[in-house]
Amino acid sequence: MRLGFLLAAFLIPTVVLVGCNDDDGPTDTGDTTPPDGVTDLAVMEMTEETATLVWTCPGDDGMEGNASVCDLRYSRDPITEATWSAAAAVAPAPEPRASGTATTHTIANLAPSTVYHFAVKHADEIPNWSPLSNTVTDTTLGDLSLILASSRAGHYAVVPPWTGADSVEVSPSVHFVGPKKLGHRSKRVFVISPLGPGGGVDVIYGCDTFTGANVQQVTSESAVDVLHLDGSPVEERLVFAGWDLVEDFHHVYVVGEDGTGLQQVTVIDEALILPDGTPGRLVSAGEPAWSPDGSQIAFFAGFRSVPQNFAHNVVAVMDASGANKRIFYERPVEQAHYEDACWTSDGQFLLFSVEDGGRKVRAVHLASGAVSDITSSLTSGTAVEGVWTSPYGMEIVYNFHLVGGGDLHVAQLKAVGSSLSVQGTSVQLTNGQAYGHGYGDPDWAPWDRWD
Repeated sequence: MRLGFLLAAFLIPTVVLVGCNDDDGPTDTGDTTPPDGVTDLAVMEMTEETATLVWTCPGDDGMEGNASVCDLRYSRDPITEATWSAAAAVAPAPEPRASGTATTHTIANLAPSTVYHFAVKHADEIPNWSPLSNTVTDTTLGDLSLILASSRAGHYAVVPPWTGADSVEVSPSVHFVGPKKLGHRSKRVFVISPLGPGGGVDVIYGCDTFTGANVQQVTSESAVDVLHLDGSPVEERLVFAGWDLVEDFHHVYVVGEDGTGLQQVTVIDEALILPDGTPGRLVSAGEPAWSPDGSQIAFFAGFRSVPQNFAHNVVAVMDASGANKRIFYERPVEQAHYEDACWTSDGQFLLFSVEDGGRKVRAVHLASGAVSDITSSLTSGTAVEGVWTSPYGMEIVYNFHLVGGGDLHVAQLKAVGSSLSVQGTSVQLTNGQAYGHGYGDPDWAPWDRWD
């Protein structure tokens, strides 16, 4: 069963249509005959983001003449006369065709993997409105994304978000399955693991997503002890943070999925400035995350103010090249611990979790610096762990921690200006009892159904 709650709220649609002219005569105020109600509305085709509908257009009076207005609507809830006004109207409204003519319209910008209901009414120039048409229901195709999560020791689970069920649980041939992320278009999973069975330096390995096959080492054990990573949404590149074994410093790096093109994008003692203008220096960098368009990287930085010489952690963003570093959030305490940096799909908000009297989930609006705390709106907020956002729409997935393991939950996000909030109640996505394992540290990435 496909789950409509996982995906974005309605977007303003566009339509592909064929128009025709209305009756040109003067308005007849004595006309009380409406157009006939449509009885043959049908869905021709559904894609991930569109619905193509067809019906026979009525006339001005019953089936005579041409109707003046066509009002086509859709909703995720059933459409009746009582709920008609709450349904979304296609804008601009389709132009009615000649009576008895088959009319086809394509509604675009729908949410993937979502159940939609459709209905239509027509009116004459008075306007006298037709009865509600027959209603039709169909589901847009899958959302072209996958969720990756930790499962049992040495394994990860791949979860299609429209089902919430394990597609597969994989145990790649590495010494330990540590932090992991999906690569470009979800073709590969990239895992941090020790180079040898006895531990030591952690490196990045890549493997095929659904099988764990074709394991290849990406980073060198002689240069960096890897701690965190993220896969680019737009190209076959990784960003990762690690301990420079030569310089003895936490840096952020960018590298191709095949291990080529390694580039260090942070430098010790780089100049940074707090939002209030306080100058300082970069003393560490970690937990990077790509922006949705791949042009920027968020990261958590150790910042030492000048001249106070006060070191504390901050949330920062830089260009993918390492240029233009700027700080967006700070707590002036020495040991603020940040995790789970991720972006909303429109790139307007950066989400993260921070220990502040319990684990809190916050979002900073990058254009204004405004901060929203959404913790209390999530299921048992202080138990939230492993936050990540959808690559499409405005959703957040997180682990709801329970004794013995936890399940993934999904919540809708709503942006109003510079504020971000949770809309409605979060919903449990996975069922760990059915598969005998919990789910942790989720990643959510685009998938182009290459298989």
